[in-house]
Amino acid sequence: MSTLRIVLQSRIYGNEIRNIFYFAGAYAEIANAQAIVDYIREAYLQGTTTLASRLSQDIELYAATVKDVTDAANPTIPVLFTLGPLQGTGTTDPLPLQTAMMVTFRSLTAPPNQSRRYLCGMVEDIHDGQTGWTGSAVTAALDWGNYLLDIATNLDPGITMTVTRINAGVLVGSNILDSVTVTPYARTQRRRTPGRGI
Repeated sequence: MSTLRIVLQSRIYGNEIRNIFYFAGAYAEIANAQAIVDYIREAYLQGTTTLASRLSQDIELYAATVKDVTDAANPTIPVLFTLGPLQGTGTTDPLPLQTAMMVTFRSLTAPPNQSRRYLCGMVEDIHDGQTGWTGSAVTAALDWGNYLLDIATNLDPGITMTVTRINAGVLVGSNILDSVTVTPYARTQRRRTPGRGI
């Protein structure tokens, strides 16, 4: 059984954005990388109110890199989306790049059991400093997260989304993720490169 690390590549105003995903199982092989990367792109279009519609038109998801981390010597390969880059369709200005929606995936196990994604490029009209994210924005993010968690049902039963720990290039732990939540208020990424959500 292999474990793939997929780094989703996006950009906004010349800033590169990265979000890292791990998938494990018999289907999680380099030979299936294209289908898995396309599945991640599709997650942004799920639900009545899609996550793509909550992203600024200035943000573009354009590619991914994939590596089988079961062996540190394995190469990293670039993968383009079959349907091409995906742009946000929100109609207002984006929030500052270091302001992000924090989505947390959890596993009902001992550590490693938590994995966070920081989604930047969200449009400003879906967050208020007093009340936090709008209900439709939270729903869109949950639809996105649950679609990723349901990859075994929607793509192939031989793959699951995982939280994975790697130390000095060596895979040391991996657990299947079970649930997703959204933090009600925006989070800052001041200790990260602007827009880098990992």
